[in-house]
Amino acid sequence: MPRFFIHQLARVDQLKLDSKDELRHLACVLRLKEGDELELVNGCGDLATAVIVRLTTAFVQLRILSFEHIERAGAPQLLLGCAIPKRSKLEDIIDKAVQLGVDEFFPLITERTEVRPRPQIVERYRKVAVAAVKQSGRLWSPVVHPPQLFPEFIASVSARTGLTMFIPWLGGERVALRQALSEPLRSQAGSLLFLIGPEGDFSPREVSLACTAGALPVSLGDNILRVDTAAIAVSAFTRLLYA
Repeated sequence: MPRFFIHQLARVDQLKLDSKDELRHLACVLRLKEGDELELVNGCGDLATAVIVRLTTAFVQLRILSFEHIERAGAPQLLLGCAIPKRSKLEDIIDKAVQLGVDEFFPLITERTEVRPRPQIVERYRKVAVAAVKQSGRLWSPVVHPPQLFPEFIASVSARTGLTMFIPWLGGERVALRQALSEPLRSQAGSLLFLIGPEGDFSPREVSLACTAGALPVSLGDNILRVDTAAIAVSAFTRLLYA
């Protein structure tokens, strides 16, 4: 059944879907018509089935057939701080990360980041995340933060409680990711945050800053991974481990 995102979803008899993006997808791409049924989500754990009772160019009138609220899973929250890459698109990383269950995404501007995104780009990032939520069947939307400078980001997350932070990098003493995640203390953490560096890796100063804030250096294996590959690898491995 096709699924659509609507912020104002609630336990009501009828409601209107008037988002231009969702309306275009419903009418022009899927070519749904009056009498067709669909699913609605709001990214906050609510799921409804509805039937189209009126279809116009400005809105869709829907009658709610069923409504339920699903609690968030008890597994640790998965957070991903990723340097904005030069070659691969950050939108693609967000799309794959959301499909794999990332709960918070932080685009990072590091010392070796060459791309400086426009402030408006965050809205594009969030649209990509919503599309991935619908495609993957998730009921809880991730939080996609605006791009941040690395030191400011570390200062903000280090104040969080119940957070365990990992920084994959290519030098110095590290532990294998599997070993790091098997530690009982870390397995019981409320949130797991992975820091993915840019092409050329984090600078020594950034690694020191993260480790001072409590990050554990980890290894993702012998191969050197691109930014997008590393982000997807840690997301997939962690979600599989806690599935």
